[in-house]
Amino acid sequence: TFVDTLRLAKLKPAAMDVKPLALARAVNRRDAIIAHGESDSIELAIVVDTVPSLMRSIYLGTDTTPGQVAARLTDELERTIDFYNGTHRTNPLSPKIPVYVTGEIGNYPTLVDSLISNLGYSVAQLDPPIKLPRDFPVSLFMVNIGLLLKKV
Repeated sequence: TFVDTLRLAKLKPAAMDVKPLALARAVNRRDAIIAHGESDSIELAIVVDTVPSLMRSIYLGTDTTPGQVAARLTDELERTIDFYNGTHRTNPLSPKIPVYVTGEIGNYPTLVDSLISNLGYSVAQLDPPIKLPRDFPVSLFMVNIGLLLKKV
């Protein structure tokens, strides 16, 4: 449907991507757990040895509060990590792998830190591989940064 819409608008995109892949590119870490929270959706990605090994997108609906998004993100993150570890019993995720929180939910660091720390993982600072102004709201634009880094 999206491609048909672009054709009707006579646009020819050079590339498209899904949020979890763009986020993995922007985070740019060998091993990472990425949790992206918006007001209506959550994207999760587990990156192992630079490969996005597990990706999920969850639609939340409308009228969610930041607290509801953070709680749901934590529940889905726990479920995703448990699934990954259950299907990779010989090589489960190390508790030393950091969680990178992006999206609107990144504006609530204390809320997210307290919820994720209950899972036994720490939240890491975002540091994309491009130069940005000091006051740039990195968390809000990580998907865009990942799209910018995509090689076509």
